[in-house]
Amino acid sequence: MLKTLSFLKGCDRPPTSNIRIDTPTPTGIKEYVSPGPVSLTCLTTRDVKTVLWIRNNSDGESKVLNSTEFRDLFPGSPKIAELKDYPPEDKFPYSYECIAFGKCCDAIRSMPATVSIRQTFSVNPLSSTPLKYYGIGSIEIRCPGFGDKFTRVHWIRTNENGKNVTLNTTTLKLDDAGIWQATLEYKPMNRTMTYIYYCVAENKCCGKKTSPPWRIPYIIPSKCPFIPPPSKPVRITKVPSKRSVQFSWSYDPDPEDIGFTLKVSGITKEERMNITAREFTVHGLVPNQRYDFIYQVIFTIPSGQECKTLSSSKSFTTQADYPSRPQNVSVIAKETTLNITWLPPKYPNGKISHYLISWGKSGEDANSTILNQSMSAKFVLRGLDYSTTYSIRLFAVNNVGVSNSTTPVFVTTGAKSTVTSSLNNGAIAGGVIAAILVLIIVVVILYLTRKRMERKKRSKAVRKFESTRPDNNRLKADCLASEEEAPQNLPQKTGQ
Repeated sequence: MLKTLSFLKGCDRPPTSNIRIDTPTPTGIKEYVSPGPVSLTCLTTRDVKTVLWIRNNSDGESKVLNSTEFRDLFPGSPKIAELKDYPPEDKFPYSYECIAFGKCCDAIRSMPATVSIRQTFSVNPLSSTPLKYYGIGSIEIRCPGFGDKFTRVHWIRTNENGKNVTLNTTTLKLDDAGIWQATLEYKPMNRTMTYIYYCVAENKCCGKKTSPPWRIPYIIPSKCPFIPPPSKPVRITKVPSKRSVQFSWSYDPDPEDIGFTLKVSGITKEERMNITAREFTVHGLVPNQRYDFIYQVIFTIPSGQECKTLSSSKSFTTQADYPSRPQNVSVIAKETTLNITWLPPKYPNGKISHYLISWGKSGEDANSTILNQSMSAKFVLRGLDYSTTYSIRLFAVNNVGVSNSTTPVFVTTGAKSTVTSSLNNGAIAGGVIAAILVLIIVVVILYLTRKRMERKKRSKAVRKFESTRPDNNRLKADCLASEEEAPQNLPQKTGQ
Protein backbone atom coordinates (compact mmCIF):
# COMPACT_ATOMS: atom_id res chain seq x y z
CA MET A 1 0.00 0.00 0.00
CA LEU A 2 1.38 3.47 -0.94
CA LYS A 3 1.47 6.45 1.38
CA THR A 4 0.71 9.98 0.09
CA LEU A 5 2.63 12.79 1.81
CA SER A 6 2.18 16.59 1.62
CA PHE A 7 5.22 18.87 1.93
CA LEU A 8 3.81 22.33 2.64
CA LYS A 9 6.45 24.81 1.54
CA GLY A 10 4.62 28.12 1.15
CA CYS A 11 1.41 26.39 0.05
CA ASP A 12 -1.88 26.89 1.87
CA ARG A 13 -2.98 23.37 0.99
CA PRO A 14 -1.74 20.50 -1.10
CA PRO A 15 -2.76 20.87 -4.73
CA THR A 16 -4.47 18.08 -6.56
CA SER A 17 -1.80 15.73 -7.91
CA ASN A 18 -1.80 12.81 -10.29
CA ILE A 19 1.81 11.67 -9.61
CA ARG A 20 2.33 8.10 -8.69
CA ILE A 21 4.99 5.44 -8.25
CA ASP A 22 4.37 2.53 -10.61
CA THR A 23 6.43 0.08 -8.52
CA PRO A 24 4.92 -0.52 -5.06
CA THR A 25 8.43 -1.21 -3.67
CA PRO A 26 11.85 -0.44 -5.11
CA THR A 27 13.13 -3.19 -7.40
CA GLY A 28 16.67 -4.51 -7.83
CA ILE A 29 19.13 -6.75 -6.07
CA LYS A 30 17.77 -7.51 -2.62
CA GLU A 31 20.87 -9.45 -1.46
CA TYR A 32 24.02 -7.43 -0.95
CA VAL A 33 27.41 -8.94 -1.87
CA SER A 34 30.53 -7.18 -0.61
CA PRO A 35 31.90 -4.78 -1.73
CA GLY A 36 28.55 -3.69 -3.19
CA PRO A 37 26.78 -1.61 -4.27
CA VAL A 38 23.09 -1.92 -3.39
CA SER A 39 21.28 -1.23 -6.70
CA LEU A 40 17.56 -0.25 -6.63
CA THR A 41 15.12 1.44 -9.06
CA CYS A 42 11.74 3.23 -8.81
CA LEU A 43 9.41 3.76 -11.81
CA THR A 44 7.29 6.97 -11.69
CA THR A 45 4.92 8.99 -13.90
CA ARG A 46 6.33 11.67 -16.16
CA ASP A 47 5.13 14.61 -14.06
CA VAL A 48 7.44 13.64 -11.17
CA LYS A 49 10.22 16.22 -10.79
CA THR A 50 12.64 14.42 -8.48
CA VAL A 51 13.02 11.26 -6.38
CA LEU A 52 14.73 10.91 -3.01
CA TRP A 53 15.40 7.78 -0.96
CA ILE A 54 15.11 6.90 2.72
CA ARG A 55 17.52 4.24 4.08
CA ASN A 56 16.84 2.63 7.48
CA ASN A 57 19.44 0.37 9.13
CA SER A 58 19.07 -2.45 11.65
CA ASP A 59 19.51 -0.01 14.54
CA GLY A 60 16.51 2.11 13.41
CA GLU A 61 18.65 4.96 12.07
CA SER A 62 17.46 6.75 8.90
CA LYS A 63 19.29 8.65 6.17
CA VAL A 64 18.02 10.59 3.12
CA LEU A 65 19.83 9.78 -0.15
CA ASN A 66 19.70 11.41 -3.57
CA SER A 67 18.99 9.36 -6.64
CA THR A 68 22.13 8.34 -8.48
CA GLU A 69 20.28 8.90 -11.78
CA PHE A 70 16.77 10.14 -12.71
CA ARG A 71 15.79 9.92 -16.40
CA ASP A 72 13.19 8.93 -18.96
CA LEU A 73 13.03 5.22 -19.47
CA PHE A 74 12.63 6.02 -23.20
CA PRO A 75 11.05 9.00 -25.03
CA GLY A 76 7.41 9.50 -23.95
CA SER A 77 7.70 6.77 -21.31
CA PRO A 78 7.52 6.89 -17.49
CA LYS A 79 10.59 8.06 -15.61
CA ILE A 80 13.01 5.85 -13.70
CA ALA A 81 15.04 6.70 -10.59
CA GLU A 82 18.16 4.66 -9.84
CA LEU A 83 20.10 4.34 -6.59
CA LYS A 84 23.57 2.83 -6.10
CA ASP A 85 24.46 2.76 -2.42
CA TYR A 86 27.44 1.47 -0.41
CA PRO A 87 26.09 1.10 3.13
CA PRO A 88 28.14 0.06 6.18
CA GLU A 89 28.25 -3.73 6.26
CA ASP A 90 27.79 -4.04 10.01
CA LYS A 91 24.26 -2.48 9.92
CA PHE A 92 22.44 -5.00 7.73
CA PRO A 93 19.65 -5.62 6.99
CA TYR A 94 18.57 -2.25 5.47
CA SER A 95 15.18 -1.04 4.20
CA TYR A 96 14.88 1.44 1.33
CA GLU A 97 11.93 3.67 0.32
CA CYS A 98 11.74 5.97 -2.70
CA ILE A 99 9.83 9.32 -2.44
CA ALA A 100 8.56 10.95 -5.63
CA PHE A 101 7.97 14.74 -5.62
CA GLY A 102 5.56 16.66 -7.88
CA LYS A 103 5.61 20.27 -9.06
CA CYS A 104 5.11 21.92 -5.70
CA CYS A 105 4.04 20.41 -2.45
CA ASP A 106 2.90 16.93 -3.28
CA ALA A 107 4.87 13.70 -2.79
CA ILE A 108 4.26 10.03 -2.75
CA ARG A 109 6.25 7.40 -0.87
CA SER A 110 6.75 3.73 -1.75
CA MET A 111 6.61 0.77 0.57
CA PRO A 112 10.04 -0.26 1.97
CA ALA A 113 12.23 -2.83 0.25
CA THR A 114 14.47 -4.91 2.54
CA VAL A 115 18.06 -5.63 1.48
CA SER A 116 20.03 -8.28 3.37
CA ILE A 117 23.69 -9.25 3.04
CA ARG A 118 24.76 -12.48 1.46
CA GLN A 119 26.70 -14.54 3.94
CA THR A 120 30.07 -15.14 2.28
CA PHE A 121 31.44 -16.61 5.48
CA SER A 122 31.90 -20.35 5.82
CA VAL A 123 33.79 -22.97 7.80
CA ASN A 124 34.89 -26.13 5.99
CA PRO A 125 35.31 -29.66 7.44
CA LEU A 126 38.32 -30.27 9.67
CA SER A 127 41.39 -32.42 9.13
CA SER A 128 44.03 -33.60 11.58
CA THR A 129 47.39 -35.26 12.07
CA PRO A 130 47.22 -37.95 13.25
CA LEU A 131 43.80 -39.34 12.43
CA LYS A 132 44.14 -41.63 15.43
CA TYR A 133 45.73 -40.73 18.74
CA TYR A 134 48.12 -43.17 20.37
CA GLY A 135 48.47 -41.25 23.62
CA ILE A 136 51.87 -39.93 22.50
CA GLY A 137 52.83 -36.36 21.60
CA SER A 138 50.33 -33.76 20.42
CA ILE A 139 47.65 -33.56 17.77
CA GLU A 140 47.30 -30.94 15.05
CA ILE A 141 43.82 -30.03 13.80
CA ARG A 142 43.28 -27.71 10.82
CA CYS A 143 40.14 -25.61 10.25
CA PRO A 144 39.87 -23.96 6.79
CA GLY A 145 37.30 -21.30 5.94
CA PHE A 146 36.33 -18.32 3.82
CA GLY A 147 35.39 -14.75 4.71
CA ASP A 148 37.49 -11.68 5.34
CA LYS A 149 35.27 -10.14 8.04
CA PHE A 150 35.83 -12.72 10.76
CA THR A 151 37.07 -11.61 14.15
CA ARG A 152 38.46 -14.78 15.72
CA VAL A 153 38.50 -18.59 15.67
CA HIS A 154 38.35 -20.79 18.76
CA TRP A 155 37.79 -24.48 19.44
CA ILE A 156 35.50 -26.64 21.55
CA ARG A 157 36.72 -30.03 22.76
CA THR A 158 34.14 -32.53 23.98
CA ASN A 159 35.07 -35.72 25.87
CA GLU A 160 33.20 -39.01 26.12
CA ASN A 161 31.23 -37.69 29.09
CA GLY A 162 29.95 -34.67 27.16
CA LYS A 163 32.08 -32.15 29.02
CA ASN A 164 33.18 -29.18 26.89
CA VAL A 165 36.45 -27.25 27.08
CA THR A 166 37.18 -24.08 25.03
CA LEU A 167 40.63 -23.95 23.40
CA ASN A 168 42.40 -21.04 21.68
CA THR A 169 43.73 -21.24 18.15
CA THR A 170 47.49 -21.85 17.94
CA THR A 171 48.07 -20.23 14.51
CA LEU A 172 45.83 -18.39 12.04
CA LYS A 173 46.73 -17.66 8.40
CA LEU A 174 44.74 -15.35 6.09
CA ASP A 175 45.40 -14.50 2.44
CA ASP A 176 44.17 -11.55 0.34
CA ALA A 177 41.34 -13.58 -1.19
CA GLY A 178 39.68 -14.03 2.21
CA ILE A 179 40.67 -17.69 2.57
CA TRP A 180 41.90 -18.54 6.05
CA GLN A 181 43.08 -21.55 8.04
CA ALA A 182 43.19 -21.93 11.80
CA THR A 183 45.40 -24.59 13.39
CA LEU A 184 45.16 -26.12 16.85
CA GLU A 185 48.16 -27.94 18.34
CA TYR A 186 47.01 -29.70 21.47
CA LYS A 187 48.18 -32.29 23.97
CA PRO A 188 45.16 -33.97 25.54
CA MET A 189 45.27 -34.02 29.30
CA ASN A 190 43.82 -37.51 29.41
CA ARG A 191 45.91 -39.52 26.96
CA THR A 192 43.59 -42.53 26.97
CA MET A 193 40.33 -40.88 25.95
CA THR A 194 38.60 -40.21 22.62
CA TYR A 195 37.73 -36.55 21.99
CA ILE A 196 35.50 -34.66 19.56
CA TYR A 197 36.59 -31.25 18.30
CA TYR A 198 34.69 -28.27 16.82
CA CYS A 199 36.06 -25.15 15.12
CA VAL A 200 34.03 -21.97 15.87
CA ALA A 201 34.62 -18.89 13.67
CA GLU A 202 33.12 -15.50 14.45
CA ASN A 203 32.39 -12.83 11.82
CA LYS A 204 31.28 -9.17 11.99
CA CYS A 205 28.45 -9.61 9.53
CA CYS A 206 27.15 -13.10 10.10
CA GLY A 207 27.59 -14.15 13.68
CA LYS A 208 29.20 -17.53 14.33
CA LYS A 209 29.90 -20.54 12.15
CA THR A 210 30.69 -23.94 13.61
CA SER A 211 32.42 -26.75 11.76
CA PRO A 212 31.10 -30.31 11.64
CA PRO A 213 32.43 -32.45 14.52
CA TRP A 214 35.85 -34.09 14.18
CA ARG A 215 36.43 -37.25 16.19
CA ILE A 216 39.94 -38.48 17.01
CA PRO A 217 39.81 -41.94 18.62
CA TYR A 218 42.39 -43.18 21.09
CA ILE A 219 44.34 -46.32 20.04
CA ILE A 220 46.76 -48.24 22.27
CA PRO A 221 50.04 -48.68 20.29
CA SER A 222 51.43 -52.21 20.21
CA LYS A 223 54.73 -51.76 18.33
CA CYS A 224 56.92 -49.34 16.38
CA PRO A 225 56.77 -47.93 13.86
CA PHE A 226 53.12 -47.02 13.62
CA ILE A 227 51.64 -44.88 10.87
CA PRO A 228 51.65 -41.98 11.00
CA PRO A 229 54.39 -41.36 13.57
CA PRO A 230 53.34 -39.02 16.39
CA SER A 231 54.09 -35.32 16.21
CA LYS A 232 56.38 -33.86 18.86
CA PRO A 233 57.23 -30.32 17.74
CA VAL A 234 60.77 -29.23 18.58
CA ARG A 235 61.57 -25.54 18.09
CA ILE A 236 65.15 -25.78 16.85
CA THR A 237 67.56 -22.93 16.12
CA LYS A 238 70.72 -23.27 14.02
CA VAL A 239 73.67 -20.84 13.98
CA PRO A 240 76.19 -21.79 11.27
CA SER A 241 79.72 -20.40 11.17
CA LYS A 242 82.45 -21.02 8.60
CA ARG A 243 83.32 -24.59 9.61
CA SER A 244 80.77 -25.52 12.26
CA VAL A 245 77.14 -25.13 13.24
CA GLN A 246 75.57 -24.81 16.67
CA PHE A 247 72.11 -26.23 17.29
CA SER A 248 69.88 -25.25 20.19
CA TRP A 249 66.25 -26.09 20.80
CA SER A 250 63.35 -25.71 23.16
CA TYR A 251 61.01 -28.58 23.92
CA ASP A 252 58.42 -29.48 26.52
CA PRO A 253 59.02 -33.21 27.00
CA ASP A 254 56.29 -35.75 27.55
CA PRO A 255 56.61 -38.48 30.20
CA GLU A 256 57.45 -41.11 27.57
CA ASP A 257 60.32 -39.07 26.00
CA ILE A 258 63.85 -40.32 26.70
CA GLY A 259 66.17 -38.50 24.27
CA PHE A 260 66.97 -36.79 20.95
CA THR A 261 68.85 -37.76 17.80
CA LEU A 262 70.55 -35.33 15.41
CA LYS A 263 72.41 -36.00 12.16
CA VAL A 264 74.02 -33.69 9.59
CA SER A 265 74.02 -35.43 6.20
CA GLY A 266 77.42 -36.55 4.95
CA ILE A 267 79.31 -35.26 7.99
CA THR A 268 78.43 -37.02 11.22
CA LYS A 269 76.91 -40.21 12.38
CA GLU A 270 73.63 -39.99 14.20
CA GLU A 271 74.24 -38.32 17.55
CA ARG A 272 72.08 -39.45 20.47
CA MET A 273 71.51 -37.04 23.37
CA ASN A 274 69.68 -37.11 26.67
CA ILE A 275 66.19 -35.63 26.83
CA THR A 276 67.55 -32.81 29.00
CA ALA A 277 70.08 -31.68 26.33
CA ARG A 278 69.26 -28.41 24.64
CA GLU A 279 72.28 -27.70 22.39
CA PHE A 280 74.84 -29.46 20.21
CA THR A 281 77.71 -28.32 17.94
CA VAL A 282 78.93 -30.03 14.77
CA HIS A 283 82.50 -29.31 13.57
CA GLY A 284 84.48 -30.11 10.42
CA LEU A 285 82.18 -28.41 7.90
CA VAL A 286 83.16 -26.69 4.65
CA PRO A 287 82.56 -22.92 4.25
CA ASN A 288 79.77 -21.73 1.95
CA GLN A 289 78.24 -25.22 1.78
CA ARG A 290 74.59 -26.26 2.12
CA TYR A 291 73.89 -29.10 4.57
CA ASP A 292 70.72 -31.02 5.40
CA PHE A 293 70.04 -32.30 8.87
CA ILE A 294 67.34 -34.29 10.65
CA TYR A 295 66.34 -34.46 14.29
CA GLN A 296 63.99 -36.83 16.10
CA VAL A 297 62.55 -37.38 19.55
CA ILE A 298 63.05 -40.83 21.09
CA PHE A 299 60.19 -42.13 23.23
CA THR A 300 58.87 -45.41 24.62
CA ILE A 301 55.47 -47.01 24.20
CA PRO A 302 53.63 -49.04 26.91
CA SER A 303 55.29 -52.26 25.72
CA GLY A 304 58.70 -50.74 26.53
CA GLN A 305 59.84 -50.52 22.91
CA GLU A 306 61.73 -47.39 21.80
CA CYS A 307 60.25 -45.37 18.93
CA LYS A 308 61.19 -42.18 17.06
CA THR A 309 59.13 -39.32 15.74
CA LEU A 310 58.91 -38.58 12.04
CA SER A 311 62.25 -37.37 10.63
CA SER A 312 62.04 -33.64 10.11
CA SER A 313 64.55 -32.55 7.45
CA LYS A 314 65.86 -28.99 7.42
CA SER A 315 68.93 -27.27 6.00
CA PHE A 316 71.51 -24.55 6.66
CA THR A 317 74.43 -22.96 4.78
CA THR A 318 77.80 -22.29 6.37
CA GLN A 319 79.39 -18.86 6.13
CA ALA A 320 81.81 -18.02 3.31
CA ASP A 321 85.59 -17.83 3.94
CA TYR A 322 88.79 -16.97 2.09
CA PRO A 323 89.37 -19.37 -0.82
CA SER A 324 92.16 -21.91 -0.88
CA ARG A 325 95.00 -21.27 -3.33
CA PRO A 326 94.80 -22.21 -7.05
CA GLN A 327 96.10 -25.67 -7.94
CA ASN A 328 98.57 -27.23 -10.40
CA VAL A 329 100.23 -24.04 -11.65
CA SER A 330 102.23 -24.72 -14.84
CA VAL A 331 104.45 -22.27 -16.76
CA ILE A 332 105.92 -22.85 -20.25
CA ALA A 333 108.64 -20.36 -21.25
CA LYS A 334 109.39 -19.06 -24.72
CA GLU A 335 111.71 -16.28 -25.85
CA THR A 336 109.63 -13.32 -24.59
CA THR A 337 106.43 -14.96 -23.34
CA LEU A 338 105.28 -17.20 -20.48
CA ASN A 339 102.21 -19.45 -20.95
CA ILE A 340 100.62 -19.92 -17.51
CA THR A 341 97.89 -22.49 -16.71
CA TRP A 342 96.26 -23.59 -13.42
CA LEU A 343 93.23 -25.26 -11.83
CA PRO A 344 90.63 -23.54 -9.57
CA PRO A 345 90.95 -23.80 -5.77
CA LYS A 346 89.93 -27.08 -4.19
CA TYR A 347 87.82 -25.12 -1.70
CA PRO A 348 86.45 -21.91 -3.23
CA ASN A 349 84.61 -21.21 0.08
CA GLY A 350 82.39 -18.77 -1.81
CA LYS A 351 82.04 -17.56 -5.39
CA ILE A 352 85.38 -17.00 -7.16
CA SER A 353 85.27 -13.56 -8.77
CA HIS A 354 88.73 -13.43 -10.39
CA TYR A 355 92.42 -14.34 -10.09
CA LEU A 356 95.61 -12.36 -9.47
CA ILE A 357 99.00 -13.14 -11.05
CA SER A 358 102.13 -11.81 -9.32
CA TRP A 359 105.20 -11.89 -11.56
CA GLY A 360 108.63 -10.27 -11.75
CA LYS A 361 112.31 -10.81 -12.37
CA SER A 362 114.06 -12.90 -9.80
CA GLY A 363 115.31 -10.66 -7.01
CA GLU A 364 113.19 -7.66 -8.04
CA ASP A 365 109.82 -6.31 -6.96
CA ALA A 366 106.86 -8.22 -8.39
CA ASN A 367 104.17 -6.86 -10.70
CA SER A 368 100.49 -7.81 -10.42
CA THR A 369 98.02 -8.59 -13.18
CA ILE A 370 94.27 -8.87 -12.44
CA LEU A 371 92.31 -11.43 -14.43
CA ASN A 372 88.68 -10.33 -14.39
CA GLN A 373 87.20 -13.54 -15.75
CA SER A 374 86.68 -16.03 -12.96
CA MET A 375 86.49 -18.91 -15.45
CA SER A 376 89.99 -18.21 -16.84
CA ALA A 377 92.42 -21.08 -16.34
CA LYS A 378 95.26 -19.74 -18.48
CA PHE A 379 97.10 -16.53 -19.21
CA VAL A 380 100.03 -15.41 -21.42
CA LEU A 381 102.60 -12.88 -20.22
CA ARG A 382 104.11 -11.08 -23.19
CA GLY A 383 106.92 -8.59 -23.84
CA LEU A 384 109.42 -10.15 -21.44
CA ASP A 385 113.21 -10.04 -21.69
CA TYR A 386 115.32 -12.74 -23.32
CA SER A 387 117.22 -15.19 -21.13
CA THR A 388 115.70 -13.81 -17.91
CA THR A 389 114.45 -15.72 -14.86
CA TYR A 390 110.96 -14.80 -13.66
CA SER A 391 108.97 -15.71 -10.54
CA ILE A 392 105.25 -16.53 -10.96
CA ARG A 393 102.63 -16.73 -8.17
CA LEU A 394 98.81 -16.94 -8.33
CA PHE A 395 95.98 -15.87 -5.98
CA ALA A 396 92.23 -16.62 -6.05
CA VAL A 397 89.68 -13.95 -5.03
CA ASN A 398 86.09 -14.54 -3.81
CA ASN A 399 83.44 -12.41 -2.07
CA VAL A 400 85.37 -12.61 1.22
CA GLY A 401 88.89 -11.81 0.06
CA VAL A 402 92.17 -13.06 -1.45
CA SER A 403 93.60 -16.54 -0.97
CA ASN A 404 97.13 -17.40 0.06
CA SER A 405 99.77 -17.37 -2.66
CA THR A 406 100.74 -20.45 -4.61
CA THR A 407 104.32 -21.69 -4.30
CA PRO A 408 106.50 -19.50 -6.57
CA VAL A 409 107.37 -21.00 -9.95
CA PHE A 410 110.76 -19.89 -11.35
CA VAL A 411 111.21 -20.10 -15.11
CA THR A 412 113.72 -18.61 -17.57
CA THR A 413 112.81 -17.18 -20.95
CA GLY A 414 114.68 -18.37 -24.06
CA ALA A 415 117.81 -16.81 -25.58
CA LYS A 416 117.59 -14.71 -28.72
CA SER A 417 117.92 -17.21 -31.56
CA THR A 418 120.12 -16.79 -34.77
CA VAL A 419 118.73 -19.86 -36.39
CA THR A 420 116.05 -17.86 -37.95
CA SER A 421 118.39 -15.45 -39.83
CA SER A 422 120.62 -18.33 -41.04
CA LEU A 423 117.58 -20.11 -42.29
CA ASN A 424 116.46 -16.97 -44.05
CA ASN A 425 119.88 -16.45 -45.71
CA GLY A 426 119.93 -20.06 -46.79
CA ALA A 427 116.48 -19.70 -48.19
CA ILE A 428 117.57 -16.62 -50.19
CA ALA A 429 120.70 -18.35 -51.50
CA GLY A 430 118.71 -21.38 -52.44
CA GLY A 431 116.26 -19.19 -54.28
CA VAL A 432 119.06 -17.50 -56.28
CA ILE A 433 120.63 -20.82 -57.21
CA ALA A 434 117.29 -22.20 -58.27
CA ALA A 435 116.69 -19.12 -60.42
CA ILE A 436 120.13 -19.52 -62.09
CA LEU A 437 119.47 -23.19 -62.76
CA VAL A 438 116.11 -22.37 -64.26
CA LEU A 439 117.75 -19.71 -66.48
CA ILE A 440 120.45 -22.14 -67.65
CA ILE A 441 117.83 -24.73 -68.45
CA VAL A 442 115.85 -22.19 -70.44
CA VAL A 443 118.98 -21.10 -72.37
CA VAL A 444 119.88 -24.71 -73.17
CA ILE A 445 116.36 -25.42 -74.32
CA LEU A 446 116.38 -22.33 -76.54
CA TYR A 447 119.78 -23.30 -77.95
CA LEU A 448 118.73 -26.83 -78.74
CA THR A 449 115.47 -25.60 -80.22
CA ARG A 450 117.40 -23.16 -82.47
CA LYS A 451 119.86 -25.87 -83.61
CA ARG A 452 117.00 -28.15 -84.45
CA MET A 453 115.32 -25.45 -86.50
CA GLU A 454 118.60 -24.71 -88.37
CA ARG A 455 118.98 -28.39 -89.24
CA LYS A 456 115.49 -28.47 -90.57
CA LYS A 457 116.24 -25.40 -92.73
CA ARG A 458 119.49 -26.95 -94.17
CA SER A 459 117.77 -30.22 -94.89
CA LYS A 460 115.01 -28.42 -96.69
CA ALA A 461 117.52 -26.39 -98.79
CA VAL A 462 119.44 -29.53 -99.79
CA ARG A 463 116.28 -31.27 -100.89
CA LYS A 464 115.30 -28.26 -102.91
CA PHE A 465 118.76 -28.08 -104.57
CA GLU A 466 118.82 -31.71 -105.46
CA SER A 467 115.43 -31.47 -106.95
CA THR A 468 116.75 -28.86 -109.50
CA ARG A 469 119.87 -30.97 -110.79
CA PRO A 470 119.79 -33.62 -113.72
CA ASP A 471 119.18 -37.13 -112.72
CA ASN A 472 122.54 -38.54 -111.62
CA ASN A 473 121.66 -42.07 -112.57
CA ARG A 474 120.83 -41.07 -116.12
CA LEU A 475 124.16 -39.21 -116.49
CA LYS A 476 126.03 -42.15 -115.11
CA ALA A 477 124.41 -44.51 -117.55
CA ASP A 478 125.29 -42.28 -120.44
CA CYS A 479 128.89 -42.25 -119.35
CA LEU A 480 129.02 -46.01 -119.16
CA ALA A 481 127.52 -46.40 -122.56
CA SER A 482 130.09 -44.11 -124.14
CA GLU A 483 132.88 -46.07 -122.61
CA GLU A 484 131.62 -49.35 -124.08
CA GLU A 485 131.24 -47.97 -127.58
CA ALA A 486 134.62 -46.22 -127.83
CA PRO A 487 136.87 -49.29 -128.61
CA GLN A 488 134.86 -50.13 -131.72
CA ASN A 489 136.02 -46.97 -133.48
CA LEU A 490 139.74 -47.52 -132.73
CA PRO A 491 142.02 -49.45 -135.18
CA GLN A 492 142.85 -52.97 -134.10
CA LYS A 493 146.52 -53.83 -133.50
CA THR A 494 148.20 -56.48 -135.63
CA GLY A 495 151.03 -58.58 -134.74
CA GLN A 496 154.23 -58.18 -136.49
